[in-house]
Amino acid sequence: MTQIPDPNVPVTQDAPQVPAPPNPGQSEDWENRFKGLQRTHNTLVQQVSAKDAAIAQLTAQLNDTKSSSAQALTERETHVGTLSAELNTLKSQVETERNEKSQLQKQLQQFETRTTSRQRLMEADATDLLPFFEDGDLNIDGLEGDALTTKLTGFRTRLTALAQKQFSGATPETPSPSTSQNPTGMNLEELSNWLMKPENMDSDRYDAFHATYEALVHPQK
Repeated sequence: MTQIPDPNVPVTQDAPQVPAPPNPGQSEDWENRFKGLQRTHNTLVQQVSAKDAAIAQLTAQLNDTKSSSAQALTERETHVGTLSAELNTLKSQVETERNEKSQLQKQLQQFETRTTSRQRLMEADATDLLPFFEDGDLNIDGLEGDALTTKLTGFRTRLTALAQKQFSGATPETPSPSTSQNPTGMNLEELSNWLMKPENMDSDRYDAFHATYEALVHPQK
């Protein structure tokens, strides 16, 4: 039910609310804060831009380094391969030279041994046996003193027996040499002594006498 206002009671109205005037100090504070934030923002933008530029520069340097490293690695591997090939060649050359040196040492040792044996033959007054030594029929390498004397004596004994057999015709398979087989008129020892004399080496008969000597020492069966 609607209440009817009493005409005797005065009606009161609320006063209109007027907004309070802004505080000047508060407005200035917000402006300063905004400007400070703006400056901070700008600073951060500049810092980010600088960092982006630094990142881009470092990335480029890294890529260049990777490319340079790859090229350097390839060059290093090529260089290492070349050095390895040269090293293998040197090793092969050294091995070849070592083999040659070993062969030369063996030859030198053999030469020294043969030279020593020749000297011992001459010192033993057995120069007439040098042809047998040179042909390999008389081996006196390493022998000296009584051992050498015994070896030479035994060899001479066998030579004498062989010469007697050749000239006497004692065996059927070795006929007595005729004058045509031994035109020298000397036995084996005499023929050997003749061949060993230096003054006979230039003789016109040397080759023929030497051939006769060989035929007597090494008769054909």
